[in-house]
Amino acid sequence: MKPNVKHAIRIGRKTHELILPDGAVTLGYAGNSDPRPVGELLRESLIAPIEFPELALAILNEDLVAVALEEAVPQGFEIVAELIQWLLERPLRGEQITVVLSSADRHAIDQAREAIERRSPGASGTVRIVQHAASNHDQLEYIAAAKSADPIYIQRDLVEAAVVLPIYSIRDPDTLSASDLYAMSPAFADAKTQQRWQLAWLDDNQQHLHQQSKLSREAGWLMGVQFAIAVVPACDGKITAIFAGDPQSVHQKACEQQREQRLHGKPSQEDYERQFDLAIAAIDGGPEQQTWLNVARAVARADEMLHPSGRVIVCCDIDRITDGVAQLASDDPDEQLEKELLAGNLQDAFPAAVLRSIQARRSVYLMAPMISESEMEPLGIAYASKTSDIERLAHGLTAVVVIHSAQF
Repeated sequence: MKPNVKHAIRIGRKTHELILPDGAVTLGYAGNSDPRPVGELLRESLIAPIEFPELALAILNEDLVAVALEEAVPQGFEIVAELIQWLLERPLRGEQITVVLSSADRHAIDQAREAIERRSPGASGTVRIVQHAASNHDQLEYIAAAKSADPIYIQRDLVEAAVVLPIYSIRDPDTLSASDLYAMSPAFADAKTQQRWQLAWLDDNQQHLHQQSKLSREAGWLMGVQFAIAVVPACDGKITAIFAGDPQSVHQKACEQQREQRLHGKPSQEDYERQFDLAIAAIDGGPEQQTWLNVARAVARADEMLHPSGRVIVCCDIDRITDGVAQLASDDPDEQLEKELLAGNLQDAFPAAVLRSIQARRSVYLMAPMISESEMEPLGIAYASKTSDIERLAHGLTAVVVIHSAQF
C-alpha cells in the first residue's frame, strides 16, 4: 500500500492541508507574486510600455479617459486606484475620468470607490464609476456590423472616451470567458453579443467560438483601443507582473509569461494533458476572486482533465447563492434550462448554465464554508463540509489532481 502525502491547498486567503494518495499531481495556473507594491509595478509599465511611447504623451489635457476593469482581476481595484492617481498627476481632472466595471457584484462600485479614496483622498467624489449593464441599451453604443452581420454594441462611456485603458487578467487561452487583447467583448458588450458567446461555448461549437473571438477583436480594433494593461496572476490573488502598451504585444508577452510560470517546477505539459479520476480545483485570493463565474471556470477546467466517470470538487469562499445559480434547483431538462438562463437577465445566469451542462454528465462537489448544506442540496451540487470529506473521496484513487488558482 503506497503512503499518503500531504498537499497544501489555498482556499480564499487560507491554506489547508490535504492527505492524498501517493502520486496525486499538483498543477497551477498562477506563479509566485512580485514582492513590489502594485503602484511600483504599474508605474514601471506605464513609463516604459511595450512597443508604445510613454502613456503620458498619448493623453491630451482635455481628453476624456475611460478605465475598463474586467471582473476578478487580481488586485484590480488597487490597480485602478494607482492608475487614477497617475492620471491625476499628468495632470487630468477627476471629472475627465470614468471607471467602467464589468463585474455585476453589488459591492463592486463601493470597493472601487474605497480603493480610489485610499490612494487619492477626494478623488472618489469626482471620478465617475459605473457598472456595465449589458441589457440597458441606454448604456450601449453601436460600433459597426461585423462580417458575420452581427451588430457590435459596446458600453457607451468606452466608445465616447478619447482614451480607453482596459485592465484584464491573463488566463489560459481555453479558460471560460478569457479576454482577448482588447478586453472589450464580450465583457463590455451588449447582452445579445454575450449570449452568442455563451451559446457557442455550451454547444461546444468551435467554429462559432472562432467567429465570436474574431468579432471581439473587431470590436476593440473598431473602437481604436491602442493601449492595454494585462495582469499576470500569482497565487493567493496577487500579481506576478503587469504589462502595458500595444494590445497585441502586451497580450503575447503576458501569455508567454503565464505559460512559463505554469510549467515552472515539477509539472510538465503532459501532466496538464492527463486524465484523472478526481480533480480538486481551488479558487484562491480575496473576495474579488470568489465569484460564480470563477467557480464555473474551475469546474470547466477540471472537467477537461477528468475521465468520463471522474468527479470534481471546487473549493472556494463563495458567500451566497445568486439569482441565476438558484435556478439550478429547476427540474426542467438540462438543455431547456440552459437556454432559459441565457435568455433571461439573472445575475450569474451563464455560470449557472455552465454548471448545469457539466452536472449532466458528472458529479460536481462544492466546498464553500459560508454556504450551508441545506442551501446547496436543492441545486444538485454535492456538499463537502471539510477537507476530510475531500480526503475520503480521494481514498483509493490512483489518479488525483489538485489544481491551484483554477480560475485562471
